[in-house]
Amino acid sequence: MLTLFSPLIIGHLRLPNRLALNAATSGCALPDGFVGAELSDYYVRRAQGGAGLLVIEPTCVLPPDAATPHVGLYADAQVPDLRHCLSHIRLEGAGALVLLDQPMSIAQSSAAEMREIGEAFIVAAWRAHAAGADGIMLSTADGGPLAQLLSPLSNQRSDAYGGSVASRLQLLSDIIEGIERWIGSQFVVGVRLNVEEFTPGGLRLDDARMIATRLVSAGVHLLEISAVTASDAPVARFPGWRVPLASELKAVVQAPLMVGGLMDDSELADSVIRDGSADLVGVGERLHADPDWPQAARAELAQRDERPR
Repeated sequence: MLTLFSPLIIGHLRLPNRLALNAATSGCALPDGFVGAELSDYYVRRAQGGAGLLVIEPTCVLPPDAATPHVGLYADAQVPDLRHCLSHIRLEGAGALVLLDQPMSIAQSSAAEMREIGEAFIVAAWRAHAAGADGIMLSTADGGPLAQLLSPLSNQRSDAYGGSVASRLQLLSDIIEGIERWIGSQFVVGVRLNVEEFTPGGLRLDDARMIATRLVSAGVHLLEISAVTASDAPVARFPGWRVPLASELKAVVQAPLMVGGLMDDSELADSVIRDGSADLVGVGERLHADPDWPQAARAELAQRDERPR
């Protein structure tokens, strides 16, 4: 039987276990987008603590408009420092993906500008590859260009990037195709997929089933299940609240699924793997606060298994 600490294969990447650090801001980034010593130490420490996969926090593919702390891959000069960080993560036995995104509004962007944004994602993926990353994640759930395009609530375009699901997926599909063309299929491409907006006129789970199937057919190796809701949406966020959504998609796609959502209880996380609801458990806030939590979770599960039945 598979457990939280069983190995997992994602494409050509072998993970030692099924615990992942979600892509969330570390608080260690610099205004110039370079990976400094503090940021590098942050991720290496969580690899040392036992997480099987680290997803590096949102990384800009273009220089951001505001001079705020961020990680960037919009310049070749940013590659060596990231390479130093990733090499030490891999020495600890963990896998590493870089989440690519961009804080910007695309409402007024022309079709030509959209293509330029897509090229920026592809070039940033190439830089992640050059830095030694095992792959990248693309997000339709964090408010960036791909999220704005996929949601029918925010996408009011009348050109090739608006309207039908296929059109709203066009830029994401072009990026996935471009990455495979430039780098090859051994480089992991994952998507953080918003599967439900819980808002009239927004994304629904039925849409997500079709979208997930299209993405996997296009070459996506990993799907992370997300659900970004409107602030007034009546959604109860309890431990494991996204797991039922993951189970629904698990029934229609063959690619590994990652799920998070208050999953820092070892027995809950283990049960999600054991019952086949997902293949990888994302833990953010707990690993941010306690990098050694995977070791504690392993010990707790071992004690449970030793109890008389």
